[in-house]
Amino acid sequence: MLVPEEKQQGNTFGERYLNAIEAVFEQGYDHIITIGNDTPQLTTAHLKQATAQLANQSVVLGPSADGGYYLMGMHRSQYNRAKFEALPWQQASLLRSITHLFEEQSVYFLNKLRDVDRFHDVRNFLHSFKGLSATFKKILIALYGTAKAAFYYSFLVTSEYFFRKPLNKGSPVSSYNRL
Repeated sequence: MLVPEEKQQGNTFGERYLNAIEAVFEQGYDHIITIGNDTPQLTTAHLKQATAQLANQSVVLGPSADGGYYLMGMHRSQYNRAKFEALPWQQASLLRSITHLFEEQSVYFLNKLRDVDRFHDVRNFLHSFKGLSATFKKILIALYGTAKAAFYYSFLVTSEYFFRKPLNKGSPVSSYNRL
């Protein structure tokens, strides 16, 4: 079951995330794998690995380089709304806190990946490609610079609107499209 951003309900990222988890469990599913839309290095191999570990009743976490996670998998019996509400959503201590939450259970960690939350993350992601030609990298970086300038201009013009509307943490493009 997919719960896209536009169908999520709640005022904060944490509320929207937990409501989406509960909507999946209410449909009768016993296991859930949550992923964001901002981890371009996430592959089907990661999802298959998470699915295999869920069969062992493990909690599965895919740590992100910024201290959060890009993937979480668990059984419905491992979910406790009150404990999840207390997590430091969108903070660098999220992975540490959720690991502590599951300390009495088996936690399986996938490879650490980088998510793309800010424009400098896009630049770092582009530099991570070893197989791209120098010319193609220059083109992509130039496009990144143009997009960055457009984003910041739009941000400045609409900053009052931007701060009043609750945004879901996601890719810069999805946040940009809401402005």
